[in-house]
Amino acid sequence: MSADLDRTLSASLRQHADAGSPIDPQPLLHAAVARGRRLRARRRAGSVALAAAAVAGVAVISVWLPREQSTTPSGRHPSSSQAPSPSPSGPLDVDPAKLPAADGQPGAAEGPDLVGTDPGLLHFSVDTLAAASGQAVTWTSGPGLETVHLMSPSLRVYVALAQSRQSLRALPPVVTSGTETVESATPVDISLGGRAATLRTSKPGQKVNGLPERVYAFEWQPVEGLWARVEVRAASRQRAVHILEQVDLHQARRCVLPYRLTSLPAGWTVSDCDVELMESPGLFAKGTRTVVDGQRRLKIRANSIELYPERGADRPGPLKAGPYQVSAGPDGLSWTMRAEGLRITAQVETRKNPFSQAEVLQILGGLYVPDQIHDPATW
Repeated sequence: MSADLDRTLSASLRQHADAGSPIDPQPLLHAAVARGRRLRARRRAGSVALAAAAVAGVAVISVWLPREQSTTPSGRHPSSSQAPSPSPSGPLDVDPAKLPAADGQPGAAEGPDLVGTDPGLLHFSVDTLAAASGQAVTWTSGPGLETVHLMSPSLRVYVALAQSRQSLRALPPVVTSGTETVESATPVDISLGGRAATLRTSKPGQKVNGLPERVYAFEWQPVEGLWARVEVRAASRQRAVHILEQVDLHQARRCVLPYRLTSLPAGWTVSDCDVELMESPGLFAKGTRTVVDGQRRLKIRANSIELYPERGADRPGPLKAGPYQVSAGPDGLSWTMRAEGLRITAQVETRKNPFSQAEVLQILGGLYVPDQIHDPATW
C-alpha cells in the first residue's frame, strides 16, 4: 500500500465521517493505516536496514547502554527514530501508538532521580514495541515506580523502573508463557552493556511457530541511581535481549487519560496514573487516577463503553455533578456517570473517614473530557 493510498484512505474516511452524525472514525482509520504500514514495513525492512548501514557505517547502539560523551547530553538517542533492527527470530511487526511526548523533560538515563516522582510522567518510551495489531499496552506511574506491560499473542514484555532495588524486588512476576513464570528460577550473573546484571529464565513454556518459549527476566542498573527489571517472553535469550533493546531511556512521555481533574480542593493531590491503550477496535481502553487527601484515597476509573459495555449502568442518574448526571452505588462508596463514550466511576478506597458524597460530586463535576477520547495528543 503506497503512502498516497494511505493519505487517500485517511481523507476519505474523515470526509464520510464528517458528512454524517458526529461519529469517531479513528478505530477504522487506525486499523486500515496500521495494516498499510505493516505491509510497507515488511517489503522495505531489508532495504532500509542495508541503506542505514551504508549511510551510517555503524550498528545501532542499545538504548540501555550509557551514552558516550556528547555535546548534547539531553538530546534523544539516535536509535529512537529508527525502525527495530532485524532480530534473530524475524522483524517485529509493530505500528507505534504513542503517549504524548513530555517536551523538556529528560529520560531516565539523564534524570534517574526523577523516576517515580511525578504521576503525570514516564521517563522512558516503548514506541517501537507498542501497538502491534490487537495489542494492549498498559502504562503506570506512581510513587517510586514506573512500568509498562505490552500484551499480544506474539509479544509479552514488562518493564519496571525504580530508584531502589527494593521496589523492584517487591513486584511479583508478570510475564508468563503458558503456566511458566520465572518465580522459582535461580538468578545467574550476566553482563548488559558492560554492567553487572542478573538473569532468571523459566522452564520451556508454550510453543509459538513450533518453538517453545521461555520467560527471561533481567535486573540491573542501566545507569547509576536507576534500577530496571525487564521480563520478556521469547524463543531465545538473544531474541529477548533484542526486544529489551527497543526500550528507550532517553525519552519521556506524559501519562495521560481522556479526562482531567480540574476541581480538586487545595491540598488534595493525584498520586498515580494507570492507562491502557489498544490498537483495535479503539485506542483508549481504561485507566485510573487516585486522588489523595491525607490518609483518604479516591480512585477515579474511566472505561471505554465500546470495549466494556455494562447493561443498565449508562442510564442518567438522579444526582447532579456539574454538567453530568451521576448514580450513587448502594454501599455509599461509589458513584458512576457517563461522559463522551466513557463510563467514569469514583470509588472510595478508605472506609475510615471516607470522602463525602458532596466532595465526590465536586470532583466529578469538574472533570473535563475531550471530544476525541481516542487521541492521546488531545488529553
